[in-house]
Amino acid sequence: MKRRIITSLKSLLAGVLVLSAMTAAHAQLGLGFTSGQTTYVAGQVNNFTFTVTGGGSTGQWIDRVSITVPAAWTVNSAGPNGNGGCATNSGLLQVCSPTASWTKNVNVPCGTGAFGATFCGWWQNGAAQNYTMAVNVPAGTTGPQTITMQGTGESGTIQTITVTLTAFVPPAPCVLVCPGNLNYNLDPGACTQVVNYDVFTTGVCQIVQQTCGFVGVLAPAEVDFWQVGLAAGNGLPPQGNSGSGPHVLFDDAGAACAATADRLTLRSVLQVGGFCHNGVEWDLNNAAPTTVQFDWNYNQPVSSWDQFAVGIGTDANHFGINNNNFCGNPFGYWQFLTPLLIGVPQNLSGTFVANIPANGWLSFSASTQVQTGQQPATITITNITSTQIVPAVPVQYSGLPSGSEFPIGTTTNCYRVDLAPANNPAGDLTCCFNVNVVEFPNPIASLVCNDLVYVSLDEDCSYCLGADGVLEGGPYHCYDDYI
Repeated sequence: MKRRIITSLKSLLAGVLVLSAMTAAHAQLGLGFTSGQTTYVAGQVNNFTFTVTGGGSTGQWIDRVSITVPAAWTVNSAGPNGNGGCATNSGLLQVCSPTASWTKNVNVPCGTGAFGATFCGWWQNGAAQNYTMAVNVPAGTTGPQTITMQGTGESGTIQTITVTLTAFVPPAPCVLVCPGNLNYNLDPGACTQVVNYDVFTTGVCQIVQQTCGFVGVLAPAEVDFWQVGLAAGNGLPPQGNSGSGPHVLFDDAGAACAATADRLTLRSVLQVGGFCHNGVEWDLNNAAPTTVQFDWNYNQPVSSWDQFAVGIGTDANHFGINNNNFCGNPFGYWQFLTPLLIGVPQNLSGTFVANIPANGWLSFSASTQVQTGQQPATITITNITSTQIVPAVPVQYSGLPSGSEFPIGTTTNCYRVDLAPANNPAGDLTCCFNVNVVEFPNPIASLVCNDLVYVSLDEDCSYCLGADGVLEGGPYHCYDDYI
């Protein structure tokens, strides 16, 4: 009997130990919390995005996730709102500003409490959960502000994680600074004054430059490389085997940004053997990073091996770097916009946005191995725009530049910084100032000449003798006034 009692106690203790271990394991939620923003803007509604990840490795159900903003802020709305079913990872939304909660049951007050060990929370080790909140941030809010996430498990364990947002500081506006009026009194006989001055900008001075269509650096005449099978004309010299019909065609050059904008048509060519790229390439020579966007349509009505590809290159890695043997995909250069569906007709379209670094290259190609009897694909590119942000610098439109010789009198100097699209003076910043040069006052009215003047002739056996070389005494007017 004694042995049996001891054995029962051992079993009981073992059960207690196992239960304790399970309870300790369930106390771990293991959530993560991140914000899609690092700043907030005071005095307006902020649309925040948050991501909650994890959920622990122990399998504990999560009964509630709550996100709380500072007390003075107002939660206007939040999302998503799911069905809250068991392990659906779609909690039912409750908004109780400044908190939004996602739970499995909305029949309890909006808050942070758990519902007990039901083994049926709405989220169990689910994928990342994305939440949105439209929050009104009062005007005058300053400094770092904390947003709190609380995850509540079925065991009652609460995990708290915070993120801190800082106040958004708008960039300082662009200001064009000219000096004040500059005044100079000349010495006797002097006619001009060398003036150095500084005109500069403060704040963020940038201009968005956009061109539309195949113009500027993307004009046909600027094509730097064209592959085998391209016909001459439209700014392209003859290159390789022209094949049947034009394979690169620029239409309506110079059209505006519209549905009728420039059109570039590529056609794949007969290429037996190697799987090569046929197309065009530009060296943009862009001083600043440039965004290029265009619409494309790929039409392949019959069986063919064909793809449409775009290349974003550098001086060391671009389409023409391997001359006329740019087959395969060397350097991983090409981005294929269409799949290679052998023997399957295709008619695909899309919009592509390319971020091209400074001094970059842009290439379009029909990657092809069209065999005898097959029909080439036709690729049409329209609505192409090139956009870059460049510094806006002062430009003088009146007066004389710094370092010039300013004549007697008043010279008005004016500068402009263009912050708007071209030919829109309303978007310009301007400033002006005067340079006033005053002749020496009260010069004598008589003339006193030297009796004898010595000069040294130059290599042309000549010397220009001015009034300043003849007159003595003074003070005199500007010497240029004397004949």
